[in-house]
Amino acid sequence: MVQLKGPYDIALDKQPDGTFGLTADLWQGHVEKEVGQGYGKLLQLYGVHKATIEVRKKGLSVLRRQQPNGSIKLVLMGV
Repeated sequence: MVQLKGPYDIALDKQPDGTFGLTADLWQGHVEKEVGQGYGKLLQLYGVHKATIEVRKKGLSVLRRQQPNGSIKLVLMGV
């Protein structure tokens, strides 16, 4: 479960193929206000954290830069 600040949370549902789906009550936009339309912000942050973990395993450094449009840019630096 992903606990949000508002009155609703997001459930993670394991699919038959082993992946996970997201389920939430989207009533009155409470969930979208926190995680973006279509869970966009949540999925973006998951991608950022997963990429950061994998890059660090390879001995590289990562700089995370928030862009004016809300996206996140990762800058990878070798040793």
